[in-house]
Amino acid sequence: MSLIGPIAPVIPSSPKRVQRVTSKPTKPPLAARAPDTGTAPLCSIAAVDRSGRLIAVEILAALGWRPGVRLDARARAGLVLVTADEQGTFVLRRRDELRLPATVRHWSGLTTGCRVLLVAEPESERLVIHPPAALGAMLREFHQEKLGGDAT
Repeated sequence: MSLIGPIAPVIPSSPKRVQRVTSKPTKPPLAARAPDTGTAPLCSIAAVDRSGRLIAVEILAALGWRPGVRLDARARAGLVLVTADEQGTFVLRRRDELRLPATVRHWSGLTTGCRVLLVAEPESERLVIHPPAALGAMLREFHQEKLGGDAT
C-alpha cells in the first residue's frame, strides 16, 4: 500500500518573488438595450374561469375603468380588442375582474382554464387580449426575426 503525501500550497521563500497582477479582469460587454418607445404598456397573465371571467385588478385600474362602464370587444387578427364604449355590448360589473361574453370567447377560442396575456395601453385607452394561439404565432415570428433560423 502506498501513502499519498499531504497537499500543501507552495509559498515563495521571499515576498519579492511574488508576482503582482496589475491588470483588472475584463467584464463581458453589456447587451444592447432595447430602444425606448415611450410609455410601456402594462402586461398581466390571467386565466379564464368557467364564467369567462379574468382577474385583472391592475389592468383595469391602469385603464381607469370602473364598475358600470360599458365595454365593446372585437376579434381582430386573432386578438381580442376591448375598449370603453357608451354603446358597448357588456358592462364591467366589478373593479377587479373582466367578464368576457361567450361570443367573444368563442371567436377567440378561449376555453376554461386558458391563460391569456392582457396588455393595457392606457394612452390609447384599450385592452388587447392575446389568446395562446395568437401569442404563440407572434413569438415564433419574433424569434425567427431576432434569432434567425438557428435559435440555439
